[in-house]
Amino acid sequence: MTFGSLRRCDRAEAEVVLASGVYITFRLETWKAPGQQNLVEVLRTRKGAARGDSILVDARELQAARHEAFRAIMAHRATMLLPPPPVELRFRPRQLSFSF
Repeated sequence: MTFGSLRRCDRAEAEVVLASGVYITFRLETWKAPGQQNLVEVLRTRKGAARGDSILVDARELQAARHEAFRAIMAHRATMLLPPPPVELRFRPRQLSFSF
């Protein structure tokens, strides 16, 4: 299955162009543990589309694009000799009780 091509890639973001002309930008959440589930879709556009238009993409094409974007980001990070994204523990804020 061909998904299109990789338009650009850096250490945390990759943009993929599908064969249907849809541009999808994925971002790697580097504050989470490494893994493909950290790749978040941040933008989906099409040339000439108005802002807020619904752009539908086949799930298989989206999965192939996500896989290729993840592979490209990790390859770029490896060439820069960057370690895998660090694991940070994030603590949830706690609401203090109200008292007089």
